[in-house]
Parts: sequence; structure tokens; C-alpha cells
Amino acid sequence: MIAYVSRTPKGKIRLRKIGIRFEGQKEELVETLPSDDPRMVFENDYKVRKSAHEIVKRSAKFARFYNASARVSYDV
Repeated sequence: MIAYVSRTPKGKIRLRKIGIRFEGQKEELVETLPSDDPRMVFENDYKVRKSAHEIVKRSAKFARFYNASARVSYDV
């Protein structure tokens, strides 16, 4: 599971999108999040990963992978 994030002007972390990559396959997008959603802004990586797990858990297609390890990828 990969959580793509960027920094807000105030230095917090904003979750942009979540993908899942299976071994030997291309990454599949779970969800792209709106850039103005205040619920997707966090103080640290732990909260980003926790939120990513919750979103994947609610996914019909990827729910069984919600307990997979999540990596945070910062947009430059």
C-alpha cells in the first residue's frame, strides 16, 4: 500500500491518493482524494498510514488488503 502525500503551506501532511502494488504487477489506484478536504490533513506519518488503512478497509475491491504495510511517498 502506498500513500502519496504532500506538504501544506503550514507544514502539515496532506494525503493525495492511495495505491496498492502487488508483486510483479502494476500499481492499482484505490482512491484519489479531493485537494480541499480538511479531513485528509495530518500531523505525522502515523496518522497518514492509519487513515490510508481505513480508506482501503472501506474499499469493495481492496478491503482484504487493509492490513498490508503502508509506505508514505512524498510528492516533491
